[in-house]
Amino acid sequence: MIVRVKENLDMDQLQRILEVIGSPTPEEIDAFPTQQVRDFLKGFKKFKAKPLNTLFKDANPIALDLLSKLLIFDPAKRITAKEALAHPYLKELHSPADEVS
Repeated sequence: MIVRVKENLDMDQLQRILEVIGSPTPEEIDAFPTQQVRDFLKGFKKFKAKPLNTLFKDANPIALDLLSKLLIFDPAKRITAKEALAHPYLKELHSPADEVS
């Protein structure tokens, strides 16, 4: 019972994420090493990414640019922590001398 509830919550959470960032491409799905995960992802309805400025109407455009680079399904295509810290939106917080690499 608890496992079934957790699976339903996980699926709901993943669906909500995909509704915003869009469905992974077939290549991104095929990159997963296990068939079970590939089949799981293929079982979802296909979603087109939503423009972030429609979800966050009053957001700073530079913040939306950073967010769009963070919300990439494929980690190889996603902005790195180092790149994110160097992003213009975080320029006031970025201090290379204080950051561990």
